Amino acid sequence: MTDNFLAKIIPHYFASVATIVNSDGTKMDNYLETEVDFTLGYKLTKSIAINGGYSQMFATESMEALRRRK
Repeated sequence: MTDNFLAKIIPHYFASVATIVNSDGTKMDNYLETEVDFTLGYKLTKSIAINGGYSQMFATESMEALRRRK
């Protein structure tokens, strides 16, 4: 029965390759955010599966500075 159950935690790291400059002209760290994806699944039959998940983003000050530029 446990062969039908799936659980995954997948982290993602995001960074900018370009230099990020704040509105006052100071350079900021290029690390933007970490995202963690959590997925659960259950295989009912060979052809039918139920999957669900949740994602959470943890933004940094550098990401907030980029969002304010829009």
